[in-house]
Amino acid sequence: RRLLEIAPLVKYTNKSITDTSLFLEESKRIREQGYYIDSEEVILDVTAVAAPIKNRRNQVIAAVTVVGPKTKVQDYPISNIIENICHYTNLISKELGN
Repeated sequence: RRLLEIAPLVKYTNKSITDTSLFLEESKRIREQGYYIDSEEVILDVTAVAAPIKNRRNQVIAAVTVVGPKTKVQDYPISNIIENICHYTNLISKELGN
């Protein structure tokens, strides 16, 4: 919320989230599920899947992201991409003491 006060949401594409309430709801859902799917929110025809890397204090310190053209990413089941990213970010986080 504090960050939104100094850095308002920017509309990059017609799919960008610019409503603060919707953004906060989406952020909560992302925290709960442990990953994020960007479906053309920043660049049209580009899909990204990301998951956090956490330190021993359970703080997010980095992320792993797979980004590609929407048509190529769709060649793979999104559930497999999510599963792999989450698996490896969890392994890295464990190495960092999480």
